[in-house]
Amino acid sequence: MEISGNTFMALNYSSYISKIAKLEEQLAGLAASMPGFIYTLKDDANNNLNVSYVSNGIKELFGLTPLETIENTSLFWSRFHQNDLERILALFHKSKISLMPFKDEARICYPDENTSWIEIRSMPQLNEDGTTEWHGLIMDITERVQAKEAILHTQSALQQAQHIAHIGSWDVDIVNDKLTWSDETFRICEIDKTKFAATFSAFIETVHPDDREKVINNYNDSITNNKSYQIEHRLLFSDGRVKYIQERGEPYFDAIGRPIRFIGTSLDVTERKRFEGLVSLQNHALDHIGEAVYLVDEQARICHINKAACTMLGYSQEELLAIKIYELDPNYYPEHWQNHWKELMQKGTITLETLHKSKLGALIPVEVNANAIQHEGKIFNFALVRNISERKLIEEKMYHQASYDFLTGLPNRRLLLDRLKEEIITARRSQSNVSLLFIDLDHFKEVNDTLGHHQGDLLLSQAAQRIQLCIRESDVLGRMGGDEFLVILTGASELAHLGRVAQNIIDAMTTPFSLDNNISYISASIGVASYPSDVDTLESLISAADQAMYVAKERGRNGFSFFTTSMQQEVQERLALANDLREAIHKKQLEIYLQPIVEISTEQIVKAEALIRWNHPRHGMVPPDKFIPIAEETGLIHEIGDLVFHKAAEVMSRWLEIDPHGYCQISVNMSARQFLPSDIGNAWISHLSIINLPANRLVIEITESLLLGEEINIMEKLNRFREAGIEVALDDFGTGYSAMSYLKKFNIDYLKIDRSFVRDLETDQNDRAIAEAIVVMAHKLGLKTIAEGVETEQQKNILAEVGCDYVQGYYFAKPLPVENFLSLVKIKLQ
Repeated sequence: MEISGNTFMALNYSSYISKIAKLEEQLAGLAASMPGFIYTLKDDANNNLNVSYVSNGIKELFGLTPLETIENTSLFWSRFHQNDLERILALFHKSKISLMPFKDEARICYPDENTSWIEIRSMPQLNEDGTTEWHGLIMDITERVQAKEAILHTQSALQQAQHIAHIGSWDVDIVNDKLTWSDETFRICEIDKTKFAATFSAFIETVHPDDREKVINNYNDSITNNKSYQIEHRLLFSDGRVKYIQERGEPYFDAIGRPIRFIGTSLDVTERKRFEGLVSLQNHALDHIGEAVYLVDEQARICHINKAACTMLGYSQEELLAIKIYELDPNYYPEHWQNHWKELMQKGTITLETLHKSKLGALIPVEVNANAIQHEGKIFNFALVRNISERKLIEEKMYHQASYDFLTGLPNRRLLLDRLKEEIITARRSQSNVSLLFIDLDHFKEVNDTLGHHQGDLLLSQAAQRIQLCIRESDVLGRMGGDEFLVILTGASELAHLGRVAQNIIDAMTTPFSLDNNISYISASIGVASYPSDVDTLESLISAADQAMYVAKERGRNGFSFFTTSMQQEVQERLALANDLREAIHKKQLEIYLQPIVEISTEQIVKAEALIRWNHPRHGMVPPDKFIPIAEETGLIHEIGDLVFHKAAEVMSRWLEIDPHGYCQISVNMSARQFLPSDIGNAWISHLSIINLPANRLVIEITESLLLGEEINIMEKLNRFREAGIEVALDDFGTGYSAMSYLKKFNIDYLKIDRSFVRDLETDQNDRAIAEAIVVMAHKLGLKTIAEGVETEQQKNILAEVGCDYVQGYYFAKPLPVENFLSLVKIKLQ
């Protein structure tokens, strides 16, 4: 009987071990299926790694939105565990050198001090500009790590269980109240046989107090009713430990039916109890992880499904186990399933998006992470299925936000260009026509400035609605940005038709706009161009319509203009001039001329204004007003500004050699575009330090429009110059807004009286009064004045009478080449 009992229990234990192994494999498959998010990192000049793209999955995993992550990469790195961050960053920098992909695991920390495990995969890519980008995937593997730890723990326990899988035996002599234990029973009960009173009562003392009554009752019941004894109970040790014991036994009786003996076995099932709890926990976890889990075989039969899957699809577990996977997925059919299975066998893991049909017939967008796992010689698809309905809605919303103007609901620039590209491709194939109306609202800025942006937004929305009513349903209206709209007209090539559409839009704009309690009036200027009759590319079509629109504005606004070849010629000339200007900078064709500025009381040259000149090899001297606007449009103004400043500093150094004791200065002009960089002036100030030229020998000239513009850091940037010692002059004073408050707000050293007030000083008393008022006001504010455009002695004398400090103009000298200017300085000193 003892051998039979042992064999039965060993077989039962082996079956239990097999079940545990199966559950372990399922748990490993689940852990490998957890999703995450994709990202792109890019290094900068300081070798910092910045996030340039991240998918929306970061919100769930890192608790960050894509936008805040891109704007502040430090938030991204702050999530990494302090002990892991240095290793991860080192892997990125190592892969930058080797250009080899890598994979690693790390911990991330949340503000609430909780942590998760992630797997980070990354593929480096060297860009043409020398920077490196990493594209990769970060997945939440917390459950996988936990499962792995649990499995490792389980495996250790199983090894220990195999080592101690011995069954103890015991024999009770009921007549003599004598108990006999095998050595294995003593080991299980952790009792020293030499100190144990071998009686049934002594054994009962080893049983957990809460189980003693149950053991005694089962023991007595077995004897009383002559039946097998089987029970599980606990042993309680002095150190508080508990063991679970499974006992089996049989009572024996004498010839007259008296109980004389009780023989049985004891098995330590503590580990089994622990494993059963773990199995129960694992099954509970599968049903409560929040994601659907499918286990599918090669024939597409669903072998296991968790509660989340039933909830998502509305089926019972029994119903799902009775159908095949392609009955749930309209994208699959038997043949397609076989192809999917082959791909899964080749790759091991597949992630895809598809649709699953609920019991009610609703199509649910899902993301499937399929994994091939093997068990008992068979291969299964262990799939984690996530309902991505909410994500799809967010993606659709994001697409709409990225493609449509939030204010008017119209296609934005990005979508407009896509639509225009499609229409041009269609027109090219069908040899048809595409026309473009470029619409700019006249005087819209005034509405914004006077009534505020809210009223301006209302006007834009109403204008969009009016334009929409003037075009066909097949035409496409979109907002390019600001107060600019585009209309794409297909199959409309007749100028008369295009003209009617443009005029209808212009007429629609003339009706007053009702903006809450305000009435506003605007007009529209429209440029019209067509493909392929006018131009042959998308870019040139937009440019042509834009040029035509500006022609309409130049003609007085509130009208439309068709694109002509002369406009194209003008654009080409400007483009050629821009290319020549780049070459001129490279070949040093640009030079500075200096116009003397004379101190009116001494008639000595004490200052000069540096002016840029371009001696074109083919066109001769090109006027600054022709190439400076091009320089500002192309960004070349920064290089030209540096050139003028460096040459002015060089001339100033030579001037000081001629007149070391004189207080002389050279001024350079700066446009608003030059103030855009945040580090404006730093390089100039450093250059002066390098050549040992005092900064107070240079003056920068700015215009009123710069002070009145929207550059919020203009005061800080001007102070940077003045703190270094460079003085500031306000050019063309009196011709702009002349906002007196700005003279108090900004640190200005000189006011330059515009030539328009100087020209008629001899004949116009008003101009004299204005000039005198400017001088008096400037002196009250501690500023000095410089009058421009002085061409006669009488003008000079009048300016001296009103107290002007300095004069500049042809009366003294025209702008001179550097050598001529320095020669003039020498002559004046003699």
